[in-house]
Amino acid sequence: MAAVKDIEVIPSAFITGRSRPLEDYLPRWKRWVVRQVWLRLGWASHLQKCSNCGHTQEPGDAIEFLEISTTEERARDVSNKPGGFAVELPINSSLPDVPCQFGAHLRPHSEAAEQYERHRSIPYEAVRSSDIKKAHELVHQARDIARTANAR
Repeated sequence: MAAVKDIEVIPSAFITGRSRPLEDYLPRWKRWVVRQVWLRLGWASHLQKCSNCGHTQEPGDAIEFLEISTTEERARDVSNKPGGFAVELPINSSLPDVPCQFGAHLRPHSEAAEQYERHRSIPYEAVRSSDIKKAHELVHQARDIARTANAR
């Protein structure tokens, strides 16, 4: 378990959980369509309709959160079960309101695990401002080195 003093220095963590696996209630072609939408848009609905009465969200079909893991290895272990997932999220900062790529999205037990782990093709990627500042510093350092080399 991460010590309280370490929480501020950990940039991100993994929320792990499980939901009803698509394989349990959708035919192969519908699973493919759902996954293509998720890979393209970065968003998927977890609401499901009851085949008996038409009501949305059957009991037991909701997302169940399991833990917050501080390492990807731990998150992969915890979520390696039917319907298991892990999503990397920033600590003490929020992602924007538009769907964006940030960190890992794991579904290690899914038949489409490799698709989930590849970067999705959505237009935005969340980057920490501290990483952008470091990149700016590196650019300035490279520019100074280039100027010094050209002056010789």
